[in-house]
Amino acid sequence: MEFQVSGALVASVVALLITGVFVHVAAKLVVGQSKYLQAVLAAFLGTLLATLVLLGAGSGLLGAFLAVAAWALVVAAVYRTKWLAGAAVGVVAWLLWLGVQFLVRVLLG
Repeated sequence: MEFQVSGALVASVVALLITGVFVHVAAKLVVGQSKYLQAVLAAFLGTLLATLVLLGAGSGLLGAFLAVAAWALVVAAVYRTKWLAGAAVGVVAWLLWLGVQFLVRVLLG
């Protein structure tokens, strides 16, 4: 019996681990403490809940707002902080991701 791993599954796991790095750094900056596995858990649960919210509320403006709020609440729960700090972690993680994207484009042309 052969074990074959789907490319989509591998890509999802890699994306989760990379997202965990951004959340970890953002949480260190915003909340003052973070463990990498804690960040990966926050990224996984936040993305899962945000996706479920989007499926239920739709992909419009309200759905997007509720999904971001759900993600922020999960991050706040994982880091045991207020939801605004959870939202700030998300914003900082997103800005870090944008910065890395920019650097990669500049360096690779």
